[in-house]
This record gives sequence, C-alpha cells and structure tokens, in this order.
Amino acid sequence: MEFLQPLVVATVARAAGQWCRPTREMIRELTQEAFLKLCRDDFAVLRDAEARGEGALAYVRVAVANMVHDHFRAERSKKRFPTAGFFQGQLLDHLLGESRTMEAIDEEILLGEIDRVLLTKLSGTIARRDRAIFWLHHRDGLTAKAISQIPTFNLTEKGVVSTLHRLGNLVKDELLAGKGISSRST
Repeated sequence: MEFLQPLVVATVARAAGQWCRPTREMIRELTQEAFLKLCRDDFAVLRDAEARGEGALAYVRVAVANMVHDHFRAERSKKRFPTAGFFQGQLLDHLLGESRTMEAIDEEILLGEIDRVLLTKLSGTIARRDRAIFWLHHRDGLTAKAISQIPTFNLTEKGVVSTLHRLGNLVKDELLAGKGISSRST
C-alpha cells in the first residue's frame, strides 16, 4: 500500500483545498482516515478497485476524495443541525454562561482516569502500542479485525482481542481499586 501514499495524500490535499485552506496536520489526519477506510471490511475498497483493472487508481482517487468531502459535509452539518435539538448542549451552556456541562466534565474525568491507568500500569516496549489499540477500539470505534489490519501493530485479530481483553480487565481492576472495591466481588 506504500505505492498508494502519494496518490492518497495528493487527493486528500486537493479535496480538502476545495473546502478550506488545509494545514499539514489536517492533511495528515485525513490521510490516516483515508487509509483506515481503504482497510475496512477486509480491504473492500481496494478489492473493488482491483476488479476495475486499469481504472483502479482512478477508483481509489474518487473513493478518497469522496471520504474527504463527506468529512467536511459532516462537519458543516454538525454546525447547521446540532444533535441536541436546536442547540447542542455545550453551545446552549455557553450561551447561558456555563463553560462545560456536567456530563462533559464527568466524561473528561473518566477518560483522564482511564488514560492515567494505561500510562502508569503499562510498561515495556509494547506499552505505546497497547494504549493506541485500546483508544482505537474504545474511542474511535474500530473493530479488532480493523485494528489487526494496521501493519505497525503486527497482530492478528485474535491478538488484538486478547490485548483489548487484558487492557479492559486492567482498567476495570484499577478503577475499582481506586474506589476501594475488589474486582473479584463484582
């Protein structure tokens, strides 16, 4: 897939440029998102492209451009049609003088506690990898199969499931221990 990188980066930059003046970081994030899309469902997009023969690169270019356009349409839609009625909860709180909702504060605290557990309890050469796998699954919603297809992790789907299970138990045990509850009693 390395041969696709220049094509994907150029397509992302061109498509994003139709919506805004993209930064390097934005292009980097959208390129990562594009590669994740290309890898989803057992490389379905790439298999479809391969079936098109000579038009394969054009097919990939169109798929990536559409992903970028969908990204910007979704952002614009969030601004025009907030999810919580006419106003998003945070926007309404801001208009009423509140800086953050209690729900947002609680979620931020919980995510901070979980990340603290991962940072302090994981060690060794695979700590960074395991933390990335945990957040890709729990925050970004990637399946174990999708994560196993990311070459840098060098894990099978079963290996990712095992890692997620181990980390889930670690986080649960540590959070319960912090509240004085033994995980064996739950």
